[in-house]
Amino acid sequence: MKVSKRSGQGVVASSAVSLTACVTTRKYRSGWVNLSPSGEKTLSKVAPQLATMAAQNNEIDVIGNTDDVPIGPELAERYPSNWELAGARAAVVVRYLQANGVDPTKLRAVSAGQYHPVDPENSASDREKNRRTDLLLRPQARPGTQ
Repeated sequence: MKVSKRSGQGVVASSAVSLTACVTTRKYRSGWVNLSPSGEKTLSKVAPQLATMAAQNNEIDVIGNTDDVPIGPELAERYPSNWELAGARAAVVVRYLQANGVDPTKLRAVSAGQYHPVDPENSASDREKNRRTDLLLRPQARPGTQ
């Protein structure tokens, strides 16, 4: 895998079969699913390119992530665990991309829960980095080639 860009906005890494674009790192407050203004701004910049890539037969997995803080009692009815919270974050991004021209048949909302941190979560800053949504771009499998 080749890492081609690192910045405050995310990381872009590619291999022969996929491109991972982590474009929304540090965009969620703890327990929240709605995009922050900076998260929305980032997505508005990449949505046209994602629409083009989807039209070129690529699929886009939107992977929601959380920190390792357990869901508090005020959110437990709506999000019983970090799995549901991460899935809701992914769904918000999928709806945003669809509303901004990305073919919904090429989008998937996926939950990674708290289990794929980018930082060890020893501090508030580390936990903030793990509250993110990753975008994974993959060539769509052709029938009979899986």
